[in-house]
This record gives sequence, structure tokens and C-alpha cells, in this order.
Amino acid sequence: FLDSVIDETTYPTRNYDEAQERVRSIGIGVIGEAEYLAVNHIHYGSEQHEKWIHNTYKSLSQTIENTSIELADEKGGNGIYPTIPNL
Repeated sequence: FLDSVIDETTYPTRNYDEAQERVRSIGIGVIGEAEYLAVNHIHYGSEQHEKWIHNTYKSLSQTIENTSIELADEKGGNGIYPTIPNL
């Protein structure tokens, strides 16, 4: 969805438009971490919290990478990053 927003957005100058088309940057992150920790009685900075962060961001990173590959297959690569065969 967010990738499609890039196609529909009007940018103030052609330079912004060209840069966004090249990079297609979108913001991705985690919302609700503090609530999750409180509900699950996990102390901020604890070993359990560190494990949760590691697992959450590892999963997020893998999902982002796989989705990026799917989008590149669908819409074409951006020409900035080299193609990595056999991922």
C-alpha cells in the first residue's frame, strides 16, 4: 500500500519526484512496544525484552526484504542496488 502512495503523491519539484522514484523510501517500524511490554510484564531493557526486540526486528527485516524483492519483480528494480541472484 505505502509503495503505491509514492506513485500518487505530487512532489513540490521534479528533483523530489525523481529522488523518490529512484529510492521509493517508506517508513516502517514498530508501534505499541511499550504497551506490549506492560501487558506481558516484561521490564524495559531486560534480557526478555532484548530477545523480543531481536526476534521482532529479525522477522520485520526478513519480511521487508522479501516484500522488496516481490515489489521489484512486479514494478522493476530502481537501478541503485545491484541484483542479488538466488535469494
